[in-house]
Amino acid sequence: MLSAVENAVSRPEPSCATGGNAFDRIILGRFACRDFASRPVSRETIEEILAVARYAPSGANIQPWQVYVLAGVEKERISSALLEAHRDARDEHSSEYKYYSTELPEPYLSRRAQFGRIYYGSLGIQQSDTAARANQTSKNYAFFGAPIGLIVTIDRRLEIGSWLDLGMFIQNVMLAAGARPAFVPAGDILEIPPDLAPNAFDSRAANGGLRHFHRLAS
Repeated sequence: MLSAVENAVSRPEPSCATGGNAFDRIILGRFACRDFASRPVSRETIEEILAVARYAPSGANIQPWQVYVLAGVEKERISSALLEAHRDARDEHSSEYKYYSTELPEPYLSRRAQFGRIYYGSLGIQQSDTAARANQTSKNYAFFGAPIGLIVTIDRRLEIGSWLDLGMFIQNVMLAAGARPAFVPAGDILEIPPDLAPNAFDSRAANGGLRHFHRLAS
């Protein structure tokens, strides 16, 4: 079922939306899910998705992505730490990069404003209510209730081209997941506190679900 945001923003329906091309239907059916079912997803399924996704193109085949799969007790531990940082120490953490321009030009500014009005309006949250908005944002760090969380990292020494490669890999993950009935893929960028840097995701610390991160083969 689509959220109020998807229902409110209408767009022309391409003729291929109901046609026979399964790949097109996966792309056209994408939406940003904000509430996932908690039913388990097998390790085999996750490994299949990542094995397919790693065939994304990358400049000079450097494959600049690394994926950490979280489930069970370990996912809850990471979520709790992220939620605590979001609640108590947001001002102590600064991003290493900017997702949006400081001054967003048109037509992008209007598009973002329209999304904000529809999104927060559908939740009954006034845009001026910063506390309610922060509470809604905090659901990112609980992976919106999904049983599996993927954290994708990139070496900070790499440049813009490698970020493009990373985006193509993430798109492959979403497409591969969308081809499997158990998934409605969505993505958000998390700003991970320094004490939860990737080297903290140690397989020896995991206690449930997927017991260690899945590192893609080079």
